[in-house]
Amino acid sequence: MKKSIPPSLTIEEAVALLINLDYIPTGFSLLDMTSAFQEEAEVEYENAQIKRFPETHLESLKFRMNACIARNALALNLMHQLRYEVQNPKNSLIVLSGDSTSQPRLTFESVFDWAGDKFGIGFSKVFFTSQVTNESIEPNIKSEAQWEDVTIKIYKDYNLGYKLGNEKYKKSSFREIGSYGYSQECS
Repeated sequence: MKKSIPPSLTIEEAVALLINLDYIPTGFSLLDMTSAFQEEAEVEYENAQIKRFPETHLESLKFRMNACIARNALALNLMHQLRYEVQNPKNSLIVLSGDSTSQPRLTFESVFDWAGDKFGIGFSKVFFTSQVTNESIEPNIKSEAQWEDVTIKIYKDYNLGYKLGNEKYKKSSFREIGSYGYSQECS
């Protein structure tokens, strides 16, 4: 599903986009999420060591753990760097949006240019469209639906179930909905 290009981004939204984290639940921060992924991977690796899993499985879990550690560090460092850029705008590629208030908002284009120039980090604008309508998202989504009406169950192996109101549960996974940083290309 394509999303519309946001006119502006908070620092946290910009970093989430740059590390491919497309959902942050209400009440959590970006760093809460990346820290939780890191902690989960560390615990899974430690438990596998205790249970004396085969070396090849331990190696796979260690790679995952290291990737989660790196992603958490990347998020933290990008947030620090963007805050620095906002506080020192003289030679920065970052442009504050006209809708900034006490919380700085950055233009999408400047984040795109800055990330590529400073870090070689890019994201494809192909995943964005200038206009998203309810019909293009999913034909059976009710526009009057509220989050209070949604029930989500999370199962092992990154599977989930969800329903709206009294409807039957639909099955999906974090990978299918593009959450947890999984992309369809990494399957």
